[in-house]
Parts: sequence; C-alpha cells; structure tokens
Amino acid sequence: MSKLIQKIEIPISLLSLLFVCLLSPDTSYATVQSDTIPPVITQASIDQVVSCDTGIEEALQNWFDRSAGIQAEDESSDVTLQSTISATEALRLLDDNREISCGETGAVSVGFFAQDSCLNSSDTSFALFEIIDTTGPIFLQLPADLTIQCDASRTDSLNQWIRSFGGAAIEDNCDMILTFDSYRFSINGAEEQQGSFDNDLEIDPAECAFAVDVTFVAIDDCGNASEASALFMLIDTIAPVFLETLVDTVRVNCDNIPSARSVNVSDDCNGTLA
Repeated sequence: MSKLIQKIEIPISLLSLLFVCLLSPDTSYATVQSDTIPPVITQASIDQVVSCDTGIEEALQNWFDRSAGIQAEDESSDVTLQSTISATEALRLLDDNREISCGETGAVSVGFFAQDSCLNSSDTSFALFEIIDTTGPIFLQLPADLTIQCDASRTDSLNQWIRSFGGAAIEDNCDMILTFDSYRFSINGAEEQQGSFDNDLEIDPAECAFAVDVTFVAIDDCGNASEASALFMLIDTIAPVFLETLVDTVRVNCDNIPSARSVNVSDDCNGTLA
C-alpha cells in the first residue's frame, strides 16, 4: 500500500521564531525550554485630553505613535507595543461617539499591550482619548453704547438695539452656529433683572433721562458662557416748540386785564403740552 506524502513549507521566519522560543537561554545545556512568560507592564497607558479646536486626527495619531505612553519589559526578548484597535478605527469610533448636543466633544477607549518575540502578551492597559470644550464664545465685536434723543420711538429704538445685541458679534472655537442666549439689565442703577429677547422693555413716558445697562450673555453647546455689557441712554436736550404764533405785545387797560390764555406746545419727548 502506497503512502500519501504531503509537502508542507514552513517560512524561515517562523522556523527562526520557533527555534528562539524553544531554545534554552543557557546554550551550554542540551535542553529545550519554551518561553511562556508574558511581558510585564511597568508604565500603564495614559489618557489624552485635547481641546475640540485641536487637530484631532493628528493628535490621535501622535497618541497612538506613543502607544499612549505604555512601557513594558520581558525577561527573554524585546517587546512590541500593540493596540486593541488601529488609529483609523479609533477615529471612526470617535466620530460616531461625538456628542451632538455638546459641540464636537467625544471620547474613545483604546487598549494597549506588549508582546514578546514568542507572541506572549501582557495584560491590556486601557486609556481614554477625550475631546473637551471648556472655552466660552469669543467676542469679535463688543456691544456698543447708544445714546439717543428722547422722542416717540424711544421704546422701539431700545428694543431694536437689544435684539441686535448692541451690534456685538461672536464666534466659538467648536460650535458653528451660535447666538446670544439671554441678557440682564439694570434701569437707572436699580437692581439687575433677567431679560428675554421675546419680551420688549418699556420706557416710562415721564422719563426725561433714562439709562439701561444691558449685559449680553452667549453660551455655547457645552455650557461655556461669555458676556459683555453696553449702555443705552435716553437724553432730552431739545426744547418744546410752540404750535401757534404768539403776539409780541398786547395793550390793555389796567382795569380790564384779561386772564392768561393757554398756549399749546409740542415736545419730542413729552408730546403736546399746554
């Protein structure tokens, strides 16, 4: 009966590895000894925290290149540092895990371990790569003070100034769409109150001098706030105007002096006066 003989080719590199892993460290003895002792971690992997306005892909790759700072040693050979997932896979998971409600923040956990030449692996040390946002919005243009003459449109002027945020402009390092969240105000130095862009402020018609200090507040998606203040002032420096022509001189008898008659005047701030 003939025997079937199958030829099996084993790569030289694998034979070399097998030889190294089975050869006794002490070559003076004719013994064969395998290496089953894994490397030992001497320095655990370290978390990496970066700001959301950092180059995320580059920062993540640098963290992987450093193997998150892990260090290990082995009794028999050098070690190779490995990770449970690749940098590309970590970036994909990071994009999937971004917090939609909080700017561009997010985190991914990656395991790092050491492997010796006999493919013995150490324990896995996990570390976190985290993107955070701790910076408030930045004012590109501060709100500007506004002083106007008192007239019938004074209330409209005040609320239009508030709704335009006093001309302020802002941006954020991570949020693409950003606006002012609220404002606080103090009228004529009184106690500060909370305002709403949905409700107009009113100016008392009897006010001849009026000042409101408004603090505009911008908050990004992660709750970081920035604020700036400006002053709206109402002044009245224009005198009333007579609505009729006045007679320069009136001659009367001393025993028949008429009563003073009313004269109508108009004022930009107070309206028609008598």
